[in-house]
Amino acid sequence: MSMRWFLLSLVMMTGIAAADDEAVFDRVSLQAEVSREVENDRMRAVLAVQEEGSDPAQLAERINQAMRWALGQVESFESVTGETGGYRTRPVYQKGTLTHWRAVQSLRLESGDFTALSSLVGQLQEKIQVQSMGFEVSEKTRRAAENDLIDDALGAFKVRAERVRQNLGAGDWRIVQLNIGTRGNGPGPVYRMETMAERAPPAVKGGETTVSVIVSGTIQLLPGKP
Repeated sequence: MSMRWFLLSLVMMTGIAAADDEAVFDRVSLQAEVSREVENDRMRAVLAVQEEGSDPAQLAERINQAMRWALGQVESFESVTGETGGYRTRPVYQKGTLTHWRAVQSLRLESGDFTALSSLVGQLQEKIQVQSMGFEVSEKTRRAAENDLIDDALGAFKVRAERVRQNLGAGDWRIVQLNIGTRGNGPGPVYRMETMAERAPPAVKGGETTVSVIVSGTIQLLPGKP
């Protein structure tokens, strides 16, 4: 390579490095978050059939009978969906000796009709135990709330970017990178089995869930016009 081409390549590389330095100059990372309380519109309950005895086959039959009865009750409530969990059998020992067997199977119920599911749970407690009840926001409702919050979150991000620009005396700013995320505070209140001992339909209230949208990103401050 001749000296002339070497000098030209060096000048071009220097220009690229200068452009890279300019690209990362005066960058600021920001985050804005907006939240809304959304009413829980789904109720869920977990119940279980548990039996103990010396014959695992007899245990399985008793649990199957109780679960068939429970599923029959569920079918009479069109607004409630039900799903059985796995069947588990395990030995019970005392002082290292097998004394009997314990078997259990769960039933998960879900509905947007709190009154119907509460009434069904009251009926099912005749033969099976309630393990827990809880509330949450349905996927459809959550998505709608998040979509509404996106505009507010972007607006809050722009307000913060403008405040930074003003305080640092920049002429303008532009977005270099932007991320939009969501989060909630988890399911609503859960009522455990010990609070559900009575067979009467439990009095329930769904409560609310906090839905949030977070906008984070990087802006570049730009010089003002000369």
